[in-house]
Amino acid sequence: MSIEDATHRDPLLHLAGSWDNPGRYIEEMEAAGSNQLVHANLLPTEAHGHEDELAALGIHLGPIDERDPLFREAVLPAGWSKQPGEDPRLIYVNDEHGRTRLHVFYKAAFYDRQADVTVVPLDCDTESLENADGE
Repeated sequence: MSIEDATHRDPLLHLAGSWDNPGRYIEEMEAAGSNQLVHANLLPTEAHGHEDELAALGIHLGPIDERDPLFREAVLPAGWSKQPGEDPRLIYVNDEHGRTRLHVFYKAAFYDRQADVTVVPLDCDTESLENADGE
């Protein structure tokens, strides 16, 4: 599954989509982007930390997507899964034991599209990381 880059939509579609309720249009765009990323074999290219940390966790990083350099191919270890957060811009990558190992931030809004991934140490206070994402 690919991830839509809404910055390439016709500006008239943005205008029409946001005519009645701009906030809802953006929220739906971000929810759709999050859903696409949850189901794609991709992670953000921007990593807080080093690629070595991701590799040490058993994540196999592939090439950066030429069509969308915000993301790169990534194969998670067996039993790992992506789960959407309550905020549509947050995705949690959990290991085979259900522990959160990565936080993924993806803002799919056409006017400020950005994404990054943060390794979550097993002894980390994840609540403080959740509050720091997107600030």
